[in-house]
Amino acid sequence: MDMDAPAALWPLGDAVRRVEAMLGQASIPNPRLEAELIVGDLLGCGRTGVYVRWNDLFPVASIDRILDWARRRANREPLQYLRGTQEFYSRSFRVTPDVLIPRSETETLVDCAREALAARRGPLRIVDVGTGSGCIAVSLERSLKSVEVWAIDVSRPAIRMARANAITHGSNVHFVEGDLLSAFRPGDLFDAIVSNPPYLAERERASLQREVAEHEPPLALFGGSDGLAVIRRLLAQAARHLKPDGVFLMEMAYDQAAEVCRLAVEHGLVVVKVVQDLARLDRVFVARRG
Repeated sequence: MDMDAPAALWPLGDAVRRVEAMLGQASIPNPRLEAELIVGDLLGCGRTGVYVRWNDLFPVASIDRILDWARRRANREPLQYLRGTQEFYSRSFRVTPDVLIPRSETETLVDCAREALAARRGPLRIVDVGTGSGCIAVSLERSLKSVEVWAIDVSRPAIRMARANAITHGSNVHFVEGDLLSAFRPGDLFDAIVSNPPYLAERERASLQREVAEHEPPLALFGGSDGLAVIRRLLAQAARHLKPDGVFLMEMAYDQAAEVCRLAVEHGLVVVKVVQDLARLDRVFVARRG
């Protein structure tokens, strides 16, 4: 154990300060906050309990595990993977390196889907393409009335994770393993197709944070040389699986709107709007079947 002084027991507060120092030396943003989360998680008291138990003594074995997490985080392993959870749309979702970590920008996609479907009478049929952790599918199923939600992903481990999250939240989502919409027959139609596909260009890999480039699944991040490889295929399939006047909603990169609009029209969709996220960047593309 790498301690400054040998001891059979360590105060919780000393552990927090030690982790904060390690993360700070590694230039991790908000090292104190992350130190509190790490210590609170591993000692079972949560972040709010850290200060209540600040002077409590813990055995070396407990502190060893805390320092292991600190070293891994200092090596840029995402805190969400260490903790195994990420908050999304006011719910906690389990995450592992098999799935993309849910981001706040994707909540804009859920907001847009809810808005587009709010005035429609159920039962509504929705499919989430590339479901990952299942955060979009579960959030829509739990927040809309009279819906039948399907979720599809090409990754079997991702489907397992999404199914576990659905069970945790009491969400009745139907899961399918498959590539985009290829698992559905031509007559399988939906009121809405929702997707957060991989849309980063391969050339962006070198400029990404290490947390993303080295730890998140490339299959969920990169869409070929220009970031549009998967989007092209999805748009080509979308109109064939939408009911008349059905809506298509997709997250995209801030600089892809013009090309996505062109491709959508080429494949028989009518562009409705492009919605910006909280950072005022183009983020969600909305279209409908003509």
